[in-house]
Amino acid sequence: MPGFERLAWFGLAAPAGVPRPIIERLNRELGDMLRSPSMREKFAAFNIELTPSTPEEMTERIRSEIPMWSKIMRAAGIEQE
Repeated sequence: MPGFERLAWFGLAAPAGVPRPIIERLNRELGDMLRSPSMREKFAAFNIELTPSTPEEMTERIRSEIPMWSKIMRAAGIEQE
């Protein structure tokens, strides 16, 4: 479909109020794991590209997709639970 692109992505979230040092350590440890050659090789076998990001990048990704998904949900008659 021209002009349409949909990528699947996954992220790790924590409850509000988790101290910043814990968020930073989780992000660092997970990023190191996702950048390891063995992990990249395992996921590449399924055509999955691992792209670790920062907590701020994840927040921006979610914020940037809210308008698009809100529009799709309204058009489909899907209501938030």
